[in-house]
Parts: sequence; C-alpha cells; structure tokens
Amino acid sequence: MSLVLNFGPDSVGGGLLPEGPVILQVSGAVVKKKKDDPTREYIQWTLKPVFPEEVANCRPVFHINSTELESRWALKDDLEAITGEVYEEDDMSLELKDIIGCLVGANIVHEMYQNKPQARVKDLFRHE
Repeated sequence: MSLVLNFGPDSVGGGLLPEGPVILQVSGAVVKKKKDDPTREYIQWTLKPVFPEEVANCRPVFHINSTELESRWALKDDLEAITGEVYEEDDMSLELKDIIGCLVGANIVHEMYQNKPQARVKDLFRHE
C-alpha cells in the first residue's frame, strides 16, 4: 500500500500563530495540579485559532489560569472575556465542559522557548 502526501507549504497546517489580535475557540479545558506543589491547581485552556481565516490552520495555543486566591482575579477576567458573563458569586460551581466552543478574542505575542518562537496569549478580550 502506498500513500501520496503533499508536504508543501500550502498543505501543511500547524504553523506558528502570528502576533496580534485573533479570535480563538475554546477547544479544551482541564484542571491540572502543579508538578512542584500538587496542592495547587490551575486550568489549562486549549484555544484553537478561527479568525482571521488565514490563521485557522495554525497550531492551537495554550493558556493557563491559576485557581489560587492571589491569582483568581486573572481567572475571573478571562472567564468573563470567554463567556460574556459577570462572575461575582461566592463559592460558585464552574463546569468547564460548558465553556468548550466559546469564542474569545486574544492578543498574541511571541516568546522564545528553547530557541524557538512560541505563540503566547498576552490577554483575552470579549468577542462580540
């Protein structure tokens, strides 16, 4: 059995997301424990580029929010940007599966990691 594959620049997805504003879709959200302190948890978001159209085949970006009290303001801001809801309740329950599919705006910057540029979310904003 043989396979014919095209690895030309127009047929291979997964390129680096360019810097600047883009619209992303939440495609995953999981709660993880920090490796160096398993008592501390964080949410790892997987965000898939969807707009503008030329970024739709770029690699997804990951974004992290700590659930710790001293960082909860950032989680609140990001949740409000993603869902459009205002979070002011005490002891609220959050179903991450309900956020999958939401669209959110993001400003993307590049940072070097192991001598390679990586796309990173600078901040999130509400997509209308």
